Amino acid sequence: MPRTLPQPRLYKYQPFTPQTLANLKSAQIWFNAPLRFNDPFDCALPIYDPSHLTDADFLRAYTHEKTRRSMTPELEAELGPNGVPSQVFRDMILNAVHDTFTKMRKTLLEERGFSCLARSRSTS
Repeated sequence: MPRTLPQPRLYKYQPFTPQTLANLKSAQIWFNAPLRFNDPFDCALPIYDPSHLTDADFLRAYTHEKTRRSMTPELEAELGPNGVPSQVFRDMILNAVHDTFTKMRKTLLEERGFSCLARSRSTS
């Protein structure tokens, strides 16, 4: 099957400013970080809510962790006595989820850029 581009041309609409002229001259496109968008809901991430984690989620995480590395009997007694995730383990998971979400948020909202392009040429 031949590979084709979905759209042969894309258009970038910008105001007429010295910066956009410089971008045109140097064949560059500005990619703005979502954190700097004028609409705070553009690229909004879902809210991190640890209350949505269920006992089954913690058990799945505990089982995964137990198979991922060998636990000493002391560590197993602390993290999952009788195979049930302890509060210490739950707190570890909640902290890991929070840290991961914070890093993802920083990456997606501060370190990535977006630029808007149009499929068709404006006729107005």
